[in-house]
Amino acid sequence: MGLVVFFLFIKKDPLLSSFEDHRFQFEEMKSFAYSLPHLKSLSVKNGEIENINGWRKRDQKFESIINGVEREYLNSAEEVLAREGLDKEVFEKIVAFLSRLNIQRIFKCAQIESCREPSFIEFEVELCGLRYNFDGRALQPDHEYVQANLIQSNWYHYCRDSN
Repeated sequence: MGLVVFFLFIKKDPLLSSFEDHRFQFEEMKSFAYSLPHLKSLSVKNGEIENINGWRKRDQKFESIINGVEREYLNSAEEVLAREGLDKEVFEKIVAFLSRLNIQRIFKCAQIESCREPSFIEFEVELCGLRYNFDGRALQPDHEYVQANLIQSNWYHYCRDSN
């Protein structure tokens, strides 16, 4: 009778590993982004801005859909930042953080008109992310978040449904 040994390798989410390695930087960015009144969302790809507050990059221009039908175009990220009342240097700091840690998206809900939920900030890669709830409310799995686990005070690791 021989001894059989099995090894089980569990792949850890790179974003969760990044949070563990750079917790202080996440805390700083969370507080910094929360303090920006005009920031709602920012997406980057390969260090380039892809989306600013709903303005999506399309063929070297940025497109916004107004009232679900009308489209408006701006020629550059700088024009979008100016339209949205956002400082270019501030956004460059956020883009550098996201790019350095391979994060694709930051999303903020801070008791603004379009945000119906209590305040939070999310850092996301594909369908998984880190979420900080400012009100201390627990993030629970539901129709959108298929997985939600507390990792540290008010910080949650989640995965979304692809639908």
